[in-house]
Amino acid sequence: MRLRLAAAFLSLALLAGCMSLGASGSAEHVAVSAGETARLVNAFRDANGLGPVAVDAALTRIAEHQAEAMAARETMSHTVGGQFPSRIREGGYRAAAAAENIAAGFRTLGEVIPVWEASPGHRANLLNTRVTEFGIGAARGEDGRIYWAIVLAQPLPPRPLTAIIVDALTPG
Repeated sequence: MRLRLAAAFLSLALLAGCMSLGASGSAEHVAVSAGETARLVNAFRDANGLGPVAVDAALTRIAEHQAEAMAARETMSHTVGGQFPSRIREGGYRAAAAAENIAAGFRTLGEVIPVWEASPGHRANLLNTRVTEFGIGAARGEDGRIYWAIVLAQPLPPRPLTAIIVDALTPG
């Protein structure tokens, strides 16, 4: 029994060590053409009867941050950079609707977009009728893989101005 417990403890310790590998790794930013992304995504949306999406700087920063977080940890995960709703808010984007696609191991945008188009969940995000803007990001991990993130969203409408009218009463 003691031997089994020692073996189990050693296995857990080794597993914990493996899980932390790459946690403090580095990520190399990979430049991605927002124009090429817009061309590919909008051609797909157009072929499916939908309007285009436009590049948004805040969504691009959010997508880049997620790609870099995944690359630094060599882990493809929607939560490695934080919970998605929190990342959107912390990135300064007020979203009425938002979706994210991630991928790893594809060398080019021309490779990853068709895979997203063919995958039911990713396809649904690209064809979401509510989204109007996007940001794209990619980063290379120490493992040599490129990690991808695209964030698609619709902003909340601007807050209406509130006017306060004060009636001045004068004696008289």
